[in-house]
Amino acid sequence: MIMLSGEKPAIASSIDGKFVLKNKSLDDEWLNTLLSLNPVYLDLSNNDLFGFLSSTALAILETGRLQVLNLAQNKLNFSSMRQLAWALRKNTSLKELDVSGNSLGSDGASCLLDAIARNPNTGLESLNLADNAIDSIDRNIINSFISYNKTLKVLILDNNALDTPSSDDLTLTTLLSALAVNDTLIKLSLRNINLQYPHFQAMISGLSSNNSLQELDLSGSLSNLSHHAIGCLLQTLNAKHSFTLNLGTISQSLASYLTDNIPLLRAVKLNATSPDWSLNKKLQQYCQPTPAKRHAELFRSWDEYRQKDNYNNVIVFQPPALLK
Repeated sequence: MIMLSGEKPAIASSIDGKFVLKNKSLDDEWLNTLLSLNPVYLDLSNNDLFGFLSSTALAILETGRLQVLNLAQNKLNFSSMRQLAWALRKNTSLKELDVSGNSLGSDGASCLLDAIARNPNTGLESLNLADNAIDSIDRNIINSFISYNKTLKVLILDNNALDTPSSDDLTLTTLLSALAVNDTLIKLSLRNINLQYPHFQAMISGLSSNNSLQELDLSGSLSNLSHHAIGCLLQTLNAKHSFTLNLGTISQSLASYLTDNIPLLRAVKLNATSPDWSLNKKLQQYCQPTPAKRHAELFRSWDEYRQKDNYNNVIVFQPPALLK
């Protein structure tokens, strides 16, 4: 593995095919030169790359052995993404792709996802599209990408404006609904995307039928949802065998609601913190997988909780099963 720092490095071969050249102000000439070495692992994050590929680099990206490509925090845009997308239509080796912190926009993201969806032999398992000024993706493309992909395990869409109100934009709703038929995705991250009620409905519908997802990150994305809506989400997740829900820093009122309704936390591993010290201490007590010693407390709380149920019989809670 070659990891270089300081001035712009001289190109050297790597026995294991791993190159890490972060923060070097490298340009596209370096990208093309490094790709011509047919690497296995290439981290060129935080450089000055626009991502324009030479014919040699493009051919190697299509048929080479590259498994991990990190182009985060560069200058990639829609024009450069078209070349990368073209190579990914044929690529079968790439497992992880990070293009976060660029300027792909909606067109660049749609182009990339369409290319991956059209590749029946793709091996891509992790895709990071965070911080790319994406406000919409063609609904047919996002539906195909989520519904029919058989390899993707991690999808990160943090800090994009997918919640932008639009009567024509169904990107987030389509994505969440398509979870119902996806059987490979393990982690979905939607940090700092303010979910609206239609998104919440689609999420509940998709998660109810999904059997693969194990982790959902909604940190900073719940400000427009009621406490009861979040309770409904937790109830849906409680039906899963094992699930981690990341909420980040939550309001004092939500923390109070969760700690007052202990059965909601009976099976979900919840990662959340409250600004209120006393509430946070109580919350952390239950933000872990349910241990055996808590089951007696959960059952004692059950009758009281049912009396406070304000779902008007729309949601039917079942008491937690005893640990074997």
